[in-house]
Amino acid sequence: MPVLALLLSLLTLPPFFGDLPRSSIATKEFDKFSKDIGAYFAALETDDRKGAQESLNRIREAYDKLAKRAKLDDPLKYVGDWDQILERGKTESRELKAAAGKGFVRYVSAWENSRIVCMVNVPAAYGKGDAYCPAIVALKPLLGMSGEVLEKEAAALATKAYGDLLATTIVIVPLGPERAVERKTESHEVEGSWMTDEGMTTLFYGVRVLLYDLHFDRARIVLDGWKDAGLDAVTAASSFPSWFAGIINRSGEVGGPDVLYQNLGGSPLLYVEGGADARGADLQELRNRCDGVTELEVISDTESAVQPSDEARAKIAAWIGTRKRDLAPSRVSYLLGDIRFQSAAWVKAYEINRRSTAKPGDKDFPQIVAEIDRASNTITIKTVNVLELFVFLNDALLDLGKPVVVVVNGVEKVRHPVKRDLGYLLENRFFGNSGDYGVYTAEVRIEGIDPNVPKADSSEKDTDGGTPR
Repeated sequence: MPVLALLLSLLTLPPFFGDLPRSSIATKEFDKFSKDIGAYFAALETDDRKGAQESLNRIREAYDKLAKRAKLDDPLKYVGDWDQILERGKTESRELKAAAGKGFVRYVSAWENSRIVCMVNVPAAYGKGDAYCPAIVALKPLLGMSGEVLEKEAAALATKAYGDLLATTIVIVPLGPERAVERKTESHEVEGSWMTDEGMTTLFYGVRVLLYDLHFDRARIVLDGWKDAGLDAVTAASSFPSWFAGIINRSGEVGGPDVLYQNLGGSPLLYVEGGADARGADLQELRNRCDGVTELEVISDTESAVQPSDEARAKIAAWIGTRKRDLAPSRVSYLLGDIRFQSAAWVKAYEINRRSTAKPGDKDFPQIVAEIDRASNTITIKTVNVLELFVFLNDALLDLGKPVVVVVNGVEKVRHPVKRDLGYLLENRFFGNSGDYGVYTAEVRIEGIDPNVPKADSSEKDTDGGTPR
């Protein structure tokens, strides 16, 4: 997954804030880690701790040799290197690699007892050079089809929607579970909202195609919702606020105050208003929701949002092409609208206190605002009804060679050095503890946080006797 390569003439030059710091080691050198990275994760999969430790030792030894040759002080400072090492160390799907440049193919994303069918476009540019391809995950509306008919229709719609991008961009259209029908299996689409358990599982398995089966640029993933799935795309992205570089709503609803546009600070929004499928969305309301929160662009087309005119499709492609997410944001702000999703970038709310009737506009609605001051090596966090949290650290965020200071609601909770650890970096990626597929070398856990609840209005009182969570 590409990050801006810092070709440093002076190895002590500090990284630009927001980029993952790279050393002077050539990217091609990282290919030698692939075997041991794969062996390490395979050992964790089977809980073979001895095998994992042996692989970890080989990884550390190999990188230490490169670091010594490049005269690096602490190799774990350069998390951009490890971002490359982890991505290049993944085992690609041979099936998908062979499909490069051939348009959409049927692919089953399988794990444990689940099998989810996706239509996947692997671009002709895939695997060419050191740069990794950007990706689009597309959420389709209910088409009322199944099996090969569903697959062909989804592929045809996606080909029309992304015709200008298919040569350069990975496109994944999750369909739904593969189920047995008589003596064969066939795909069945997700019914209803993508925010249901089945819908979220299908979306997750679509993203798993990127995480486990293809090399991709994690700074450049766009989530695109077609028609009725447009609002679902916005809602899903606001639940995963550090995954997507942009969100597209194609002629979908705008949504009410329960849709957390406030969480989309790092994810610009494109609304495509299609002539044939326009639903008269209140675009002024949408502008009001996005004002001061996230960048909004509107593209109107006389034909269709999903099958747009050549002119509109070119505009959409241009918008997608410029999307790039900051992998080390200095500020994180989010409302905890769904207790299943409590992570944003380098902050994770571990325990929250939420009224069952709480609404996003209520003063006591759980929230976190965290900011980094690199000059003082300090993270300042303001919370409401968050009782415990984790802060994930690396040298793209702070200088871990100095004491780290964390202040929560005006109270200093941490002031001490934090040791970088390779085992932690790898285990966090494998177990997904940070929740954002990030590269972190350490963490601090903050417990015993005061709820810090502002005085509630009478309208915010819990009238149903719900138990805080």
